[in-house]
Amino acid sequence: MMNRNISVGVNLDGLAYWSPELKFVDVTKQASDWITERASQPHVWDTHERDNITWRSDGYPAELPGGLLSF
Repeated sequence: MMNRNISVGVNLDGLAYWSPELKFVDVTKQASDWITERASQPHVWDTHERDNITWRSDGYPAELPGGLLSF
């Protein structure tokens, strides 16, 4: 019989956003931090403009300045 109330996992690998294992019920807890990119510079991995983003209380972007992308 399975114990559905248990909150501990066993035989889990380390935390990594690229891992195929789903270690949490909320999979966004396993994700990397938000990074920014400029539409005019599509090959720049991170423009370090995270502070320019307006954030919602749940941690998701609410508004992005013009030309700024976030993922």
